This record gives sequence, C-alpha cells and structure tokens, in this order.
Amino acid sequence: MAGAGDDFERACVEVRRAGATAGVHVADSKMVDGPQLAFRAESWSAFVRTLGPGSFE
Repeated sequence: MAGAGDDFERACVEVRRAGATAGVHVADSKMVDGPQLAFRAESWSAFVRTLGPGSFE
C-alpha cells in the first residue's frame, strides 16, 4: 500500500476560471471526470493573497 507521502508526490492540481466573475474551480488534473471544488472570486483572491515566497517549497 502506498504511503501518504507517495500520494502527495503525485498530486496534480488544476485551477480554472469559472467565468469572468464566477470564481475558480479546483480539481485533481489526473481525474478528469472527478469532483471539483468551486470558490467565489473573492475567496480565491483572499487565499492567493495569503501565499508568500516559499509557500510551496
């Protein structure tokens, strides 16, 4: 059985605009027909503003 670290290393995140003002959809790019998370534009912008240098290292 694969460990949790193995799953993290294979994680592929896709972020797509849901429309000019509708926000974004976030999904696992390996699961084309899988579930998506929907965020309002304001919520996504607030999240992105909290990210700083080194956030994904």
